[in-house]
Amino acid sequence: MFSKLLSRVFARSGAGTNPGRTPPRPELLDLAHEPLLRGIVPNGDYGCVMLVNSTLGLFIINRNDTGVGGQLYNYDSYAPEEVEVMQKLVLAAPADPVVLDIGANIGIVTLELARAAGPRGLVHAFEAQRAMFHMLAGNVALNGLENIHCHHMAVGARAGSARIPRIDYHQRGSFGSLELNRETQSDLGQQALGGEFEEAPMDTIDAMNLARVDMIKIDVEGMEAEVLAGAERTIRAHRPLMYVEHLKSGAAVLGPLLHAMGYTLYDAYENFICVPSGEARFAPLVGALSEWRPEGGAQASAAPAAPIAP
Repeated sequence: MFSKLLSRVFARSGAGTNPGRTPPRPELLDLAHEPLLRGIVPNGDYGCVMLVNSTLGLFIINRNDTGVGGQLYNYDSYAPEEVEVMQKLVLAAPADPVVLDIGANIGIVTLELARAAGPRGLVHAFEAQRAMFHMLAGNVALNGLENIHCHHMAVGARAGSARIPRIDYHQRGSFGSLELNRETQSDLGQQALGGEFEEAPMDTIDAMNLARVDMIKIDVEGMEAEVLAGAERTIRAHRPLMYVEHLKSGAAVLGPLLHAMGYTLYDAYENFICVPSGEARFAPLVGALSEWRPEGGAQASAAPAAPIAP
């Protein structure tokens, strides 16, 4: 039955018949009202769930998401300039790289990193929000990528649990902007319902004892310093290329931490491109980007016209 559903999606979109097409907006399938699903979806309000056939792949999204899902719905893409930078970091790593996507959301970036890593590479994708994790895992399955391992967990400085604010996914909000362990949210668009939380497991990257790590992406809404603290042994041992958001944590906080781990930093799109210091082989990656330095020598955070060399 599900194969018939997918056939209907592709038939509507013309996928496979015109590979070069670039639709102004992806084809949508409303899972709440799709006749083929009425026999297998229990009664209830599923009006927020949609299936999007985009040029990036087939994705389950929440129609109320004003963040990642909303960008895919409205523009058939998500942060293409940033994704291109991250892909090039993966491609610059040794063959068959091991990649960590910390703060994977619904998996749009995860899938692009996995495609860049190749079938013999590996991506570990971490997402703490249960609703988003379900979409992440579903999107990995829908796109047939076997080189992704999905982890429902928060990544932090210690083992234990994280408190996930309970929010209403049937109301509009930028769900990827959810800040853990906080009732008051800065840019989600809603607040925790009744001050309620649910718990998700939390652990450190160091606890995984990974034999290899080649690239790390960190986007965890202000918990970047905690992630770095819990990954310091891994980072020092493997010296991966990194892409670390500093929008909420602040460049002045994260910059010195990354410098202390032996990295040269380049600012792009309110993220740090982190290159192991003294590694001349990575010089072509940063091209004409200016090096970020602490107060007094820091470069502006404005996105450069050419963020990374081809």
